[in-house]
Amino acid sequence: MVDVLVVGAGPTGLFMAAELVRHGLSVRIIDQAISRSVYSKAIAIQPRTLEIFHHLGIVDRFLAQGIRVRAFNSLSRLSFDELDTEYPFVLSLEQSKTEAILEEYLGSLGVRVERGVQLKTLKQFPAKWIVGCDGSHSAVRKLLGLSFEGRAFPSTFSLADVTLKWNRPHNEAYGFFTPKGLVGVLPLPAPDTYRLVFQMEGMTLGEIQELLPNAEISHPTWQATFQIHTRMVSAYRQGNVFLAGDAAHIHSPAGGQGMNSGIQDAFNLAWKLKSPRLLDTYNLERHSFGKGLLCYTELATRLMALRNPFVRVVRNAVIRSLLRCPWFRRKLTRGIAQLSIVYPKSPIAVELGHFGGGPVAGSRAPTLGQKTTGHQILLFTDAPSEKFPVEPTLLIDRSKNPELCATYGVKREAIYIIRPDLVVGLRSSPIDWKKVADYLELV
Repeated sequence: MVDVLVVGAGPTGLFMAAELVRHGLSVRIIDQAISRSVYSKAIAIQPRTLEIFHHLGIVDRFLAQGIRVRAFNSLSRLSFDELDTEYPFVLSLEQSKTEAILEEYLGSLGVRVERGVQLKTLKQFPAKWIVGCDGSHSAVRKLLGLSFEGRAFPSTFSLADVTLKWNRPHNEAYGFFTPKGLVGVLPLPAPDTYRLVFQMEGMTLGEIQELLPNAEISHPTWQATFQIHTRMVSAYRQGNVFLAGDAAHIHSPAGGQGMNSGIQDAFNLAWKLKSPRLLDTYNLERHSFGKGLLCYTELATRLMALRNPFVRVVRNAVIRSLLRCPWFRRKLTRGIAQLSIVYPKSPIAVELGHFGGGPVAGSRAPTLGQKTTGHQILLFTDAPSEKFPVEPTLLIDRSKNPELCATYGVKREAIYIIRPDLVVGLRSSPIDWKKVADYLELV
């Protein structure tokens, strides 16, 4: 019997399997398709996902093949340059290539994907845990009997991967609000190649070209028509079975959140499968985030799809006004980048004492380059030669590290415990050693 059966070998499933192996669990991963998809599908890899790949030591494989998208241009130019991350851009890379990199990485850990294998019952493969990463038509979800509540948008959208020649920078994305609807132009890695997204079903590329200034469109390599759904299960866990990625939630592609959210699901769950007492926090943390994400992407899609001319004028004026506000621009870009995810109500997010800023418990921890599968203990002290009740991963002399103290909002002696998913689990200033010990016993 293996520890975990992963069902589905898309980005979420491949990443899930790799993380489970990294945490010392035995894994089987199956997929009913006989080969990997060759289509580009999801193309946006957000900064937070790149941070995770950096933590695993594989980010360079993605950076070498993708294109770094520095800004989005529509009613205003929204730049990612000021993001507080080592990766202040969205990486555009075809999903087929993302899957190839992740499958190669998984193979280096000693696990291969079993293809052409379909799950028919939850007892088909002996495993302690089952994780359904098998997409919007999830067999795992159906076998559990879970409903997939939500709705579909009335508008039909289309996409096409094309060659496009014009005089605009290739490392930026564009959105045009035309009288006939939205046209999105998203760069792909190869020179002069782009993903077009538009809400006008049945329009030819020639008609799209008329809506784009000074553009020459040719050589479509993939075209698809789709209807946007926003759906979600009531719970991500039922007994020893978990759901992640599109098996648990689907939503509008607005903001390029889908694939990244699935990878975040996997990053949140994998380490907890070694500590069964923590498993309920997976649903608590990720289901709450998923509900908020569905609301955000649905609102964004409704705003983009407005048809009434007067309402469109009002929308444009309001958006332009908001984008002139630095606070709103920062909030929007950090949200798109998935840097602002926070789990404030989690029992393993503990805030003690007072800080002068810095990441709160339950939020993303700034990356430190510590590649570990365990918890990291950051101890900020004025007496680095002393002995302490716990052994820190990183002992930080406050007098010699003012910039790091400022990043973490440290004004006096303090401790941070960083979870394996690079989220602040506990922070305390002054240090309450009893509660620190209790927390480490819990996790």
